[in-house]
Amino acid sequence: MAVYRGGSFPAEYKGALFFADSVRGCIYVIPSDDDGELDPLAAHTFLSDAGPYAGADIQVGPDGALYYLSLY
Repeated sequence: MAVYRGGSFPAEYKGALFFADSVRGCIYVIPSDDDGELDPLAAHTFLSDAGPYAGADIQVGPDGALYYLSLY
């Protein structure tokens, strides 16, 4: 999991939580609301069909971009 603080992505992702589901091969995002709180009801797919075991690790790099490690 990684909390995105802003940088490379559109402003709507600032403060959002990104997490991977290696079984489904997807990365999901839970955006934050106007108060900066995570809104689980607004969770949606950020990246799908990323292959098997997508997102074994997910982090925000020093350049502000989101990186994920795949086992394959």
